[in-house]
Amino acid sequence: MKKLLAMLLSLLMVVTMFGCTSENNGGNQGGNEGSEKTAADVQKEILARIEPDVSVTGRVVVYSPNSNGEINAIRPGFTTKYPNVTLEIVSLGTGDCLSRIQAEAENPQCDVMWGGMNTEKWFNNQGLWEQYTSPNVANLPEEYKNNTGESAGYFTNFGLSGNTAFVINTAILNKLGVKTEEITGYQSLIDHAAQLKGQVLSGDPVKSSSAWQEMVAMLYLFGEGKDNKWDTLNLDKGWEYVGKFIEVVDGTVLSSSSAVYKNVAQGEAAIGVTYEDPALQLLKDEADDITMIYPEEGNNWTPCAAAIVKNAPNMDLAKLFIDFLISEEGQDLYTCTTLRPIITTKTNIVKGIKTFDEIPNVFLQDELYIASQTATWRAKWTELLDAYNAKK
Repeated sequence: MKKLLAMLLSLLMVVTMFGCTSENNGGNQGGNEGSEKTAADVQKEILARIEPDVSVTGRVVVYSPNSNGEINAIRPGFTTKYPNVTLEIVSLGTGDCLSRIQAEAENPQCDVMWGGMNTEKWFNNQGLWEQYTSPNVANLPEEYKNNTGESAGYFTNFGLSGNTAFVINTAILNKLGVKTEEITGYQSLIDHAAQLKGQVLSGDPVKSSSAWQEMVAMLYLFGEGKDNKWDTLNLDKGWEYVGKFIEVVDGTVLSSSSAVYKNVAQGEAAIGVTYEDPALQLLKDEADDITMIYPEEGNNWTPCAAAIVKNAPNMDLAKLFIDFLISEEGQDLYTCTTLRPIITTKTNIVKGIKTFDEIPNVFLQDELYIASQTATWRAKWTELLDAYNAKK
């Protein structure tokens, strides 16, 4: 684990606000005047490099909880590569993706789940996935290849997701009498609970993968987690914080992670406890009165993955979709998004993104340990939430 953290800290390079200076993603070296390119410029260059394969035909269906920014960056790459393939993407929350795949297990209607997958999802949903190891796995850092061990091939890592970020509507927050600089992390939500009650939005950890990761971070940070050791957490203290957090959100959680940041951007609430990708997307889009922070207590990152559905009706095309995500072109397109490529030497070109050494207290997760605790932790969350709402 320490080796992995050291690799992340050393390989992720400093990025400019919109400039692109990496040969890997088509940018110019040097920094001469006029050399900076927007993400849209770089995306066009990458798409122009893709050699179409018109011999492949058919239709592939993908269920995905991914943000529109990610979908809009990657979809054109796949359809450029395979212009005679219809790519149908059905946008659903992670929980809804899994529920639908489970319900359709006897007659699969989907080929790939893109995003929302990780070790925990595989561990707790075994039997839903087809085993496939893409030849492009050779492109990935050793730590993320997932080509050995019990889970080998059942999911393919394609990006690194920041699980902890707050989206803040500064106009709403100021109306509540709280200064933007006073919101620094998880504890600051509790410190300003009197003003913020009902003005903090969160997803439901039972249904939303991002909300689950945020709750996991709370348990680690307030359960005296350190040195990336998970099996020695003081869970009583961790759950004590979670109980206070439920009070701040006033017992209301949203089933869709996208509703959290969208509602904050639309002025429906002051703060959204969300994840890095959509928070950065709002900054990139220059949304009015919106800023974001990384919680000062700590921030965790996990690989995000895709998986082929067991007995997928369009198996060959499903494999091609997985191949594309971790191809050089696919990973280069990820540099134009607010999600970090799994090939960590590639540099994102988005406003506001930081390297790990610029972010407070980066820590990593013990995925198998967390997977083994999923049922217990979900039950505990539901117990605390129901108890609070019963008293309202």
